[in-house]
Amino acid sequence: GRTYTASAGDVYILAPGTVHTYYSDSEQPWTKLFINALGAVVPPLLDAYGLRKQVVFPQCSLEPLFRELFALADTGLPQDTIMERCALKFHEILIGVAANVRPQSVVPEEALRLKALIDAQLHRVVSIDELAASLYRSGDYVIKLFKRWFGTTPHAYATRRKVMTAQKLLAETRIPVGEIAASLGYEDPQYFSHVFRRETGLSPTACRKTPRV
Repeated sequence: GRTYTASAGDVYILAPGTVHTYYSDSEQPWTKLFINALGAVVPPLLDAYGLRKQVVFPQCSLEPLFRELFALADTGLPQDTIMERCALKFHEILIGVAANVRPQSVVPEEALRLKALIDAQLHRVVSIDELAASLYRSGDYVIKLFKRWFGTTPHAYATRRKVMTAQKLLAETRIPVGEIAASLGYEDPQYFSHVFRRETGLSPTACRKTPRV
């Protein structure tokens, strides 16, 4: 008898065996990426990361990880290899979700400052040295602090945010790929395409041609 509302960028987890109905607004339908996860290891992982008591996890910014998992599943490799790699990627997704479970109030101010600096500077490359200087800390300290509270390194987080921004621009505009790359701090469009393909399994051109479903 409970109702939950998910918004753009959210992740939600439906526990196995529960009776549920889900639907989207007819005027603003979802673009939904989903995984059905089965196996003895899934419940312990959900318990280990404290993901059993919550249904909707707001603003997780994990779309690239979902697309990476889908790309792994379509590689044509032996089934056992695909399953192993997908299991690892699923685990990485849970780590990302868990990083968003912690109330913002308990995240150290230093960690929040690092995240805010990266979010505000997606148009260029923010180096570890620059992040460290902003806190008067060492680069090693910055990497460990960020990974502890957000489940990933500053570089990986910035890359995913850039790729998500690129995906949106590719889907909703006709801005040339080279201009999108430059706007996100990539001077070499070919390198940008390499990063984009690594994160999503598609080239920017292919992503633009692929219907969002």
